[in-house]
Amino acid sequence: MLVSATEMLKKAREGKYAVGQFNINNLEWTKAILQTAEEMKSPVIIGTAEVLLPYGGLRELAPLLTDMAKRASVPVVLHFDHGLTEEKVNLAMDLGFSSIMYDCSTLDFDGNLKAVAEMVKKAHSKGITAVPDCMAAELIDAICGEFLAGKKAAGQLSDIELDEVVNVLLTVFISDND
Repeated sequence: MLVSATEMLKKAREGKYAVGQFNINNLEWTKAILQTAEEMKSPVIIGTAEVLLPYGGLRELAPLLTDMAKRASVPVVLHFDHGLTEEKVNLAMDLGFSSIMYDCSTLDFDGNLKAVAEMVKKAHSKGITAVPDCMAAELIDAICGEFLAGKKAAGQLSDIELDEVVNVLLTVFISDND
């Protein structure tokens, strides 16, 4: 069954379990991942990205993936990972992906933040989870600046502090709120 990442990750957080995300570039991998998830009765995130689709286009692959996800007996998120252009990310949403990542890492910080915020709003209006490419230290600082209080490298954070940062990021980026 095709579900939103927001729904899936809220349940995982409440149940204190992880959900695997696997990037695919062909249908054989997708079948194997879904078969294993069903055997294990485990939710799963199936991802693909522009760079993983050099030979098969999104328009050709998406209907097959969404059909497979809908027919699965376990919750499945279909994630468009590292969408590099607004056009491709919009197409992924139009074609049934339930989660997207808009990667604006080539823009300056302000441009990145603005473009990602606009895409998050658009995705949320369609019931789609939006995940920015938020590993940039500047973006984490902008969101968690006071909490980090000068601790710039993840290696300088305790496990508890790192968990708090992850919780803040999840709250910001998978929330249904704008």
